[in-house]
Amino acid sequence: MASRRRRKLDVGKLKNDVISRVDKMIAVMAADVLATALRNLMRNKSVVTAHLYGSGKLIKEGLGRYVVQFDAPYAAYVEFGTRPHRPPIDPLISWATAKTRVNPAQTGGEEFQRGIRDIAWSVARKIEREGTSPRPFAAPAAEEVVDRWRSRKKAPTTVNQLPSNVKKYLTSFFSNE
Repeated sequence: MASRRRRKLDVGKLKNDVISRVDKMIAVMAADVLATALRNLMRNKSVVTAHLYGSGKLIKEGLGRYVVQFDAPYAAYVEFGTRPHRPPIDPLISWATAKTRVNPAQTGGEEFQRGIRDIAWSVARKIEREGTSPRPFAAPAAEEVVDRWRSRKKAPTTVNQLPSNVKKYLTSFFSNE
């Protein structure tokens, strides 16, 4: 009988490899959340000036810690909606100008600007009466990505589905913290 040579398990190397792979998997999931949130913005027809769309970022805060962030000042208002309130008029004028998709320089000037102001004030009065409806894009993206990853047949979704040596290692690793 041929003797089998036993390989020594380098626990330190295994630990680093597992941590690196998990970090990469979390990074891929976070990037997937960002891409799905951007798609949701387009589906919701929430993109007029592209400021919110362009403010989406993926930030690494540490090992296995990633944040998907939209830093446009009104991102939360789009996601959650607002109660009735008096909005500032200048952003609404910019929004109405962008929404018409007309170059103000080509429209005769003052009459066009008056029409834009009228639109902005009409929208402001409606917001003052009713608030704004939520158009969620980020939270549904996170839920969709988690569901998508859970349904993958090859990706383990619980510690019990991992190989026994990795499961044993992870259990001891996290119990020592």
